[in-house]
Amino acid sequence: MKRFAVLAVLAGVAAGANAQIITAQETNAMTLADILVPTGSPVSVVGASLKYHNDAWSGSGLASAGYFISGADNYDLGATGIVLSSGAVPFYGTGPNTSTGFSTGGVVSADASDEALLDPITGGGFDHYDVTRLDLLVDAGPNATVIAFDVVFGSEEWSEYVGSSFIDGFGLYVNGVNVAFESGLPININHPGMAGIVETELDGVLVGATGSPKMKFVVPVNPGINELTFIVADASDWVLDTTVYIETLVPAPSSLALVGIGGFAALRRRRA
Repeated sequence: MKRFAVLAVLAGVAAGANAQIITAQETNAMTLADILVPTGSPVSVVGASLKYHNDAWSGSGLASAGYFISGADNYDLGATGIVLSSGAVPFYGTGPNTSTGFSTGGVVSADASDEALLDPITGGGFDHYDVTRLDLLVDAGPNATVIAFDVVFGSEEWSEYVGSSFIDGFGLYVNGVNVAFESGLPININHPGMAGIVETELDGVLVGATGSPKMKFVVPVNPGINELTFIVADASDWVLDTTVYIETLVPAPSSLALVGIGGFAALRRRRA
């Protein structure tokens, strides 16, 4: 199904959904890329690949990648975006928390390239499982310096496994460098900002310094072509799910002002 049809269907469902988070699986990498970086955004996607798994743990067969639509009162998420999980995405829409140990997943080991990305995020030395990874090749334009993504991170591992070896985490790599940090710390269940805000099956989410579960990552980029990698995984076993919601990049007018580590920067409009 084309991206426009996907979002049109979900928009129709959401209209009467009382601001719920609605999720659905999607395993076409370019469809996810088009949802994340739609036409009119300051950057354009020129290539995409997705590593995902299907749920063997619970037997549902559902996939670990997909998209969402949401009302603003759910984790402060915007209208649309993508969902990456170490479990099955369709279980992580709005709903009651049915279990403090909810598990889905593919029981699949990370490969060496995944481990190299995940080790610095989760503390190093752990094996990783049920990786979901979206790699994008993007053209940021000739004068670009930054782009930005709003992200919500949550996990079933919290709070029982804080300080253990089961440190599930999320990374956002730009040209080989992880830029996903909150208050100087990597994004994982050990982060002191994790809190029991339960609006979905997830037991807790990471609340940023602004007091919102929605964290803004302002990403330095080079003019022209850049490599972006979004990755989430289980650490040390394939049990208990961790999920990340990544908002659609809002289309800019002539420029989009963003506050980043280095101050304000402007993003160019997508080139014709």
